[in-house]
Amino acid sequence: MPRTDPAAGDDRSLLPDDVDTFEAFARALGALRRDGGLPSYEEIARRIGRGRAEAGRGGPPAKVTVYDCFRPNRQRLDIDLVHDIVLALTDDARRADAWRHLAQTLNGARLGAHVVVTTMSAPSTPVSSVTDPTDGAVTIVTGLPGVGKSTLARTLVRTEFAAGTADIALVIELRGYHAVLAPAEPVEALRALARAVGARGGSSAAPDLLRDGIEKALADRRAVLVFEDARSAEDIVPLLPRGVRSIVTSRSTLHGFEELAAARALRQPVARRELVPLPVDEAAAAIAAGLDGRTLPPAALDRLGRASGGIRLAIDLIVRFIRDHPDWTPDDVAERFDVPSAGSPIHPLLDAVYQSLDAYDAAALRRLSLFAAPVHVGTLRRASPETASAVPRLRSLHLVDAGPHLTLHDAVRAHARERALDEDPLSRRRSFARAFAEASRARLETGGRVDRAQAVELHAAAVLAHEHGADDELVALAVAAGERLEEDGHWAEIVSVLEHADAVAGPQHRGALAELMARSYEKLGRTDDSLASLHRAQRLGDERMPGRLWNIIGNLHRSLGRWAEAQAAYRRAAAVAREAGNRITEGRAVGNEANLARLRGDLAEACQLFDAAWAITAVAGDTGNRTILRSNRTFLHAALGRFADAEAESRALLAEDPPGMSPAYHTVTLATVLLADGRPAEAVAALEHGQRMSDGAEGFDVLPEIRALRAQALQAVGRLDEAERDARAALEAIDGTGFDLPVPDALGTLALVALDRGRTDDAASLATEALAAAERLGDVNEVARAHEILGRAAIAAGDDERARRHLRDSVRILRRMGHERAGRLVSAFPALVS
Repeated sequence: MPRTDPAAGDDRSLLPDDVDTFEAFARALGALRRDGGLPSYEEIARRIGRGRAEAGRGGPPAKVTVYDCFRPNRQRLDIDLVHDIVLALTDDARRADAWRHLAQTLNGARLGAHVVVTTMSAPSTPVSSVTDPTDGAVTIVTGLPGVGKSTLARTLVRTEFAAGTADIALVIELRGYHAVLAPAEPVEALRALARAVGARGGSSAAPDLLRDGIEKALADRRAVLVFEDARSAEDIVPLLPRGVRSIVTSRSTLHGFEELAAARALRQPVARRELVPLPVDEAAAAIAAGLDGRTLPPAALDRLGRASGGIRLAIDLIVRFIRDHPDWTPDDVAERFDVPSAGSPIHPLLDAVYQSLDAYDAAALRRLSLFAAPVHVGTLRRASPETASAVPRLRSLHLVDAGPHLTLHDAVRAHARERALDEDPLSRRRSFARAFAEASRARLETGGRVDRAQAVELHAAAVLAHEHGADDELVALAVAAGERLEEDGHWAEIVSVLEHADAVAGPQHRGALAELMARSYEKLGRTDDSLASLHRAQRLGDERMPGRLWNIIGNLHRSLGRWAEAQAAYRRAAAVAREAGNRITEGRAVGNEANLARLRGDLAEACQLFDAAWAITAVAGDTGNRTILRSNRTFLHAALGRFADAEAESRALLAEDPPGMSPAYHTVTLATVLLADGRPAEAVAALEHGQRMSDGAEGFDVLPEIRALRAQALQAVGRLDEAERDARAALEAIDGTGFDLPVPDALGTLALVALDRGRTDDAASLATEALAAAERLGDVNEVARAHEILGRAAIAAGDDERARRHLRDSVRILRRMGHERAGRLVSAFPALVS
């Protein structure tokens, strides 16, 4: 299709006769369609899309939007779409422009044809520059209503005056989004501007002649023209005189402006300024700055900042109200404006924008307002193609933020959400919630790895489904999301989905959801919640693998240092599994008790339990547990001094990467052996390899263990700054999680670093903390290590008696365990511990 000439004249011979109502217009447009061979509305939309693409003006309209122009019961017409429909039907640009003019007339343009042009005076006081003035440039200022577009435009004009680059400024009111008056016709705006600058030519002059006259009248004058409230690029480009500095404000992004300007050979450089609402803290600060000395408490200012939506006009309204009502208390004022509807200073500003939308775009905005977080346009397209198709148009009005993830400003969302609750029945909103939950689940099940943005979208889908009673779809989404826990992380978002589903799930789903919630809580360090959910799952679940949940409960108790409770849970798990013939869970429970015995210092009992677990696991064919047993038994070999066997096994695990454990954790096993064998440099290298292998999806306990062990190895090789940093990082990573196993290790390493630096008192204090933490946990190995460090600190302080007492306590504990380190400690301090 040929390019349309945006400045085509008003030729009535190209129009049907006696079209003075919307009904007559619809009949005439229908006749034009019949004359064109009755193409379908979908075909018309396709033709429009091709034409817009050629003109650089975006994509095709929705089929239903095209059909809407043919309805007789309209109260307002989309003049740009009328133009494009006629162009698609006739391939005649002049006829399309004539029909646009007719649509404008029916919309009431003739009722307000007069265009107001006012003159701005030069400021009487100097103005600080906001931008570098550019001769002949066009600045486009866009944003939501009330956000400060006109204020910025006038500030830019004052800057031009101050810089001496302007001596005349005119403001042309185009009324593109006026709440009452129809938009100004481009030709009427040109006529008004021509009169204002004294251009020659009668009122009947064609647009090109009017524009030429304006350019000649301003040729020798330094002028700035401000075109306020432009509706579209098609409307504003024909108004711009060449070589004159122009500033354009609009609620629309004026998509396609640059392309249309280039087509008309307008060579001025174009600068765009998009204004966004202020953040809450800046809005509160702006309110405070406008109160002329009156102070409000921070809480009241925060409420008012939120109520303003960051819209500068709303801020001005609030400030003016406070000034006019000095007898109102801060709470009175905050209560007056901190309301969602009638008292909000923002809603009247947004009403005009909302009312300018056609029915389909308004419905799309209402649906988008229902989301509690950003969602991806692809998921939206799968759930609701008609909503997704409206997104570009809503973006052009700054109602939706740009980008693949759709977000609405809080003020826009609150306004549109109120409309959604008023105008859309629950059944319609529920249908949308169901469709979006299903689309989110489909994306989850067919897509790749879940990133944080998709996890946030899952949360938004869950909230939407929960609020609108889409219970079955919510539960299905939660189960699908829970299955990605180990693989992708994002546990906070996943647990939100699970909690919403748990609130509405039927009895048949509650056990499974409780277990998934327990796993999420554990990942987040919410251990008490995790235990409560595990016990609930154990009561509600059908236990296809009897004893399994008791085994998981034991694991959680073990990670918290509650070793008596852990042992009782493991033994109960093994007994339940044994009775049910579930050898897999029995082998895992016995193996876990074996590792617990190792941690408690019962190395002989640990050997027996490991052998029993290995035999049960071999019968069960449980390859995952075989990996776990190999790793944990390697720690036992190291404690017993069997370093060659321990190193060979740990290196084999690292090379094979068998199922059942995180690959990164195998480096902990290897580094533990190397450190115990007196090879700390190799231990550091192994742990750094483990950190590189980490993909962030391990349990929350793995990385702190790597950091704590690496700190110990770094201290041993003399890299004290790094050792201290890693030890503190390990403590910070587990702070508040309830997982305290690395605490004695990290504190002991900090104590050794202090000792190496000659800070004996600090070393003793930190070692005392490590001893208390180890005794609280029952970690016998770390109790022995803390006594050893206290002994070394006492030697450095010259207190041999205290050193002898601590070192002997360490050796006694290690000998009772059967630990290899007892002999080495005796060899190191023979005079004190013999």
